Amino acid sequence: MALRRVLALGAALGRRSCCSKPSLPPDFVEALRAVAGAPNVSTAAAVREQHGHDESMHPCAPPDVVVWPQAVGQVQELAALCHRCRVPMVPFGTGTGLEGGVNAVQ
Repeated sequence: MALRRVLALGAALGRRSCCSKPSLPPDFVEALRAVAGAPNVSTAAAVREQHGHDESMHPCAPPDVVVWPQAVGQVQELAALCHRCRVPMVPFGTGTGLEGGVNAVQ
């Protein structure tokens, strides 16, 4: 609970917290759609929220975009794109983890 208050205070003062994320590079989402196909890429708030938490006590920290690759080659291309653009990838299985490992905090 104390950590949540500190992060909220930092945001209220206009400072970046230790868990704030920089914005995505321009046209990054379009590049993801070019690799995985438009139906397999979502920026919808409900989808992002679903993928921003697991069964842990940690608050939701949604990703900026969710991608469902359909083949190993797409995963390789997505990983290369994320590496080039310095965008972290957060794998998501079924959301049953207890550690908060799916929270996109950086």
